[in-house]
Amino acid sequence: MESPHPSKSSPPSDEEIHRKRLGDLTLSLGSSQGSPGQLSSKSEASSHNTRLPETRQSKISPGTPQPDLQEELHALRQQVERFILASQGSREGLWVAEIRPDIPWYSPECPVWYSPQFIAMLGYEESEFPGVMGSWEQRLHPDDRERVFEALTNHIEKRIPYHVESRLRTKSKGYRWFEATGEGTFDADGRLLRGGGTIRDITERKLADDISRRNHALLDAVLEEMSDVVYVKDQDGRYLLVNPSGAEIMGKAIHEVIGKNR
Repeated sequence: MESPHPSKSSPPSDEEIHRKRLGDLTLSLGSSQGSPGQLSSKSEASSHNTRLPETRQSKISPGTPQPDLQEELHALRQQVERFILASQGSREGLWVAEIRPDIPWYSPECPVWYSPQFIAMLGYEESEFPGVMGSWEQRLHPDDRERVFEALTNHIEKRIPYHVESRLRTKSKGYRWFEATGEGTFDADGRLLRGGGTIRDITERKLADDISRRNHALLDAVLEEMSDVVYVKDQDGRYLLVNPSGAEIMGKAIHEVIGKNR
């Protein structure tokens, strides 16, 4: 599926191309949960294997020899294995959800494949993390759940890019922050067929941002109460900081001083 917001940026890297194709490869590469390159849950393994020839042959002209099909499947499987290895190197966890007609995408029973890296980031063994939506959903922080599902709904219904930050509960019962992205694959009528994406642990970044905000708030409070003039300039003479007393002497508002050199 092409991005709903095409850009004129530089050509995508191999990893970005693999990420784009990840959702489309779900049906072709499904087998059993937990092995590299096998993109379906355990509960879906047999149904995927049954559907596979029909699904793939619908894209191949009549008379195409079976060896070509096997070669294509082998190439696709290798591609996903390479992508999984790349994701492990980049500390990202992968997920792929397949939408079935009898199970809504938001159902806890919706089949989802989670990469070993995804599961390990939460501190679990693969046997402790079933391949269904509920495994992820029940670990969402209660304060984040509504916002996350609103973002998913907006992507599915309005094609707004799915990119959220939320907290997930780990096996040790603590919460960590994750940045999640995803993209759906839709049929000609706009129905969601499957979706795939990544999560990345951003806990340290969020903690650093929080400390920075608190320090800035403390500094602002101190400067606000000081009657002395306080200001900071860079090497080019531009004001980086000025307190209310300093701005008052200049006869300007603080926002009129910051970034200026006079």
